[in-house]
Order: sequence, then structure tokens, then C-alpha cells
Amino acid sequence: MKRLTTRALTGASLGLLSALPFAAQATTGYFSLGFGAKAMGLAGAVVSNPQDSLAAAANPAGMAAVGTRRLDIGTRLFSPVREATLDPRVVGGGFKVNSESTDKLFVIPNMGFTTQVGDSNFWAGFSSFGNGGMNTTYGKNVFDRTSAVLGAFQQGFQTALAGGATQQEAQQAGAAAAGSVPNGTRTGAQDTGQLGVDFFQIIIAPTLAYKFDEGAAEGLTVGLSPLVSMQQFKAFGLGNFQCFTPTAQSNTASQQSCATTGQPAQGSFSNNLTDRGSDVSWGAGVKVGALYDLGKLTDLLDGFTIGGSYQSKIYMTKFGKYEELFAENGKFYIPANWSAGLTYKPTDAWSLTFEYARIFYGGIRALSNRGPVASPTGPVPPPGGGLLGQKNGLGFGWNDVNVFRFASAYDINNKWTIRGGVAYSNNPINDSQVLFNVIAPAVIKWHFTAGLTFAPTDYLDITAAYMHGLKSKNSTQSSAFGVPAEITMYQNSFDVGIGVKF
Repeated sequence: MKRLTTRALTGASLGLLSALPFAAQATTGYFSLGFGAKAMGLAGAVVSNPQDSLAAAANPAGMAAVGTRRLDIGTRLFSPVREATLDPRVVGGGFKVNSESTDKLFVIPNMGFTTQVGDSNFWAGFSSFGNGGMNTTYGKNVFDRTSAVLGAFQQGFQTALAGGATQQEAQQAGAAAAGSVPNGTRTGAQDTGQLGVDFFQIIIAPTLAYKFDEGAAEGLTVGLSPLVSMQQFKAFGLGNFQCFTPTAQSNTASQQSCATTGQPAQGSFSNNLTDRGSDVSWGAGVKVGALYDLGKLTDLLDGFTIGGSYQSKIYMTKFGKYEELFAENGKFYIPANWSAGLTYKPTDAWSLTFEYARIFYGGIRALSNRGPVASPTGPVPPPGGGLLGQKNGLGFGWNDVNVFRFASAYDINNKWTIRGGVAYSNNPINDSQVLFNVIAPAVIKWHFTAGLTFAPTDYLDITAAYMHGLKSKNSTQSSAFGVPAEITMYQNSFDVGIGVKF
């Protein structure tokens, strides 16, 4: 056991990577609530209370606080339930368009290793984890079917006006045309089949931590993790937004076609918007962290530990296949974030933790740029906004997220530990941004978790954790399509992890 080789660790890590295409999640925005079964049992509140060798995912300093040498391997079964609704009945349509995402179970592996370097005060290791992601696959393309009704309304309305009808008579003609569209009718536009996205991120965090055990800094532990990230993305069924691409607007004929039919002229369809299959992006950043035992300052603070970490923005190569979907020609960076926590141990067996984190989604143009807004002729870019793929191009309108966590753990005896936690985060999506976020409904606010660890020996522990994200929604009476829209989500997950100390 003590001769676990670098070769073995590398092989295990590559095995983890090969499983990651099955991973997708959306909790605090699109970031995972926690990393590893022990962290999930505490609602992710581990920046000041590290639990295992996945500690670097939250705080690199924690790698020196979980034992002399430790290996952890785990997986998460994640089940989100997403639903989208658009209601073109307000313009005379005969049906409401509703669809639930069909993909409801994902496997998300994780792995970590940490070891003291000889008899020094240094620890070295790595954590490998799925940072976050999003997956939706709608059997009904809600954009496509709603566009069919709205297109019929516009055609009936314009035809009546051209024939000399009054505004009221034209409205009635448009409503009659919209009402004649059968449920299930599609626009016939290019690339408007099944609707959805598949997106995930993995981060590998090699880590070095140092523990001060004497002098003025006694009780302080610091850590540093260079971050290597890979992300994969594909989108499908977004053909109704072809007219929002630079390619479609590149010539007068296509502009006129977009204005009259809602689709570009032949030969002016973008090949970098949708239905291009999977694309991969790579990038790098850094995470730093610290832990401090406040009892080293004064006996009055005995039992208190503070922790904090900061992760830089991770700069990623662009998604070349989707450079006319994401702003800045396909760039999708991973946002910077920071967290701080306080843990109090009234006894050696009991811990209470409060943590705050902030994720800077607003610093990523692909996410924070506003999406389309409604106009009498249909969706248009917002004031000051550009076309898809441009620097000021259409995005998802996400805001920064604040995350508050409270958790507790109790060692029943030397074999059993129980955990529980609750986390609240604000919804990054405003109601005005519902339309584009049909494919990314990251609306969850409240998470509740519970966990249990069994340690049959001093060298082995087995952990399970359950999480439930309460159902939350965004809704508006006038989406960018000019009709009511709603997105909802709730989720469950089950984690299991095995830890080995040697």
C-alpha cells in the first residue's frame, strides 16, 4: 500500500478523464455544489473544514490537513429535472408548447491524492474533478414550434394589412392564422430538430501546501494549485437563431430574407452556430488558499478555524465550431471565484461551519451579455447588443452568484460520522432572460444535503451523501418571442466515495 506509484496514479487519473463525457450538472449557476462525497454531505462547506484529498477543489491549503498520505476515489449519480414552456396562445395559437429534458441521469467521477513530502512541512498532491456543466435535451423543440405559430401570425397580420385591413382587423387575421397551426408543426427551418446542449468542464489541480508549525505563523497553512482545465460543448436545434449571426447578416439579400421569412437566404447559413457536434477547449488558471487555527492566537478562540481561497479566471481556447454562438468568437472562460469560511468545534467530535462564496459569472461575456428582447417583429438584440459571436453579442444575461452555506458534522464514534448541510445561492438569471436560458436553466436556489461515513479500519473509510435541490423557476409574461415563458428545475444526487490512508 505504501508503494503506490506515480504510474498507478496516472493510470487512475486517465481512467477518470475517460468517464467525464457523461458528466453534467447545474447547481450554483453551473458550478458543482461540492466536490466529493464528504464535501457534498456538508453542502460544499469545506473551505475551512477540509475532509479529504479533493480539498484542493475548494482550498489548496486543505491538502495538508487531511492526513499524512491519502487517496480518494468517488462518483456522483446526478439527476436534474428540467422543463421549459412557451405559450403562443396569447397571439391566437391553439396550444402551449411544453417539454421536459429527456436526459435525467449523469455519472460524475472525482479523484484526489495528497502526501506529506518526507518529514518536511510540505504536502503535494492533486485533485481531479468535474467543475460543472449543463445538459438539456428536449424532445420537443420549443423554439421551433413557437416560431411556427408566431410566423403564421406575422404572415396573416402582414397580408391583411397589405390588403387594406385596419390594425384591429389585421390582428384578428393574424390570430386566426396562428390558431390554424396544428400542435407539433415545425417551422421547417434549417438545424431545428431536437433542441439542447451538452457541456461539461473538468479541472485537474496539482497542489503544493505548506504548514507552519512554529514562530509567528504557527497554525497557518497555505496552498497553491496551478489549474489545467478541459471543457467540451455541443449545441443542437438552434436554427431559429440563424438570423442573429454575422454570416446571415453579411449581405442585403440575406438581411431581407431574415426580415420577411425569419431565415437567411440560401448560402448564408452559419456553420458555426449549431449542430456541429462536440468541440473541446483547453485552458489554465491558478487557485490559492489558506487555513488558520485561531486557537494559536488566544485560548479564547480555541476550536475556531478560518479558511479562504481565490481562483483566477481560467482562460480557455475558443470553441471554433461555435464561434457564432458564444460572444468573442467562441470564447467561454471559466469565471473567477473566491470563498471564505469559519469552522467551530465545540468538541473534538462536532464541527459547525459557515461559508460564503462568490462566483463572477458577470465577468464572462458569453454568459453575462444580455440575450434578445422582444419587438413588434420578433426577437431583436438588446440596446447596445450585437450579433451572436461578436464581442457585445447575445449571451445568457447571467449575473454574479453569492453562495451561503451552513453545515455540521458529528463523529458518533471512531467508525461512524454523520453530516448535514444547507446552501442558498441567488439565481443568476433574470426573468427577462428566460428565452435563451431554456437551454441552460440554472435556476436552483436551495440545496439540502446529508452524508454518512463508515470507517471499518483506521486506513479505510466509505462515504455516501445525498443532495436535493428544491424546485425553482424563472417566468415572464413577455419573453423575447413576445409570449409568456417559463423554465424550471429541481435535482437530486447521490455520491459515494472511498478514502484510503496509508
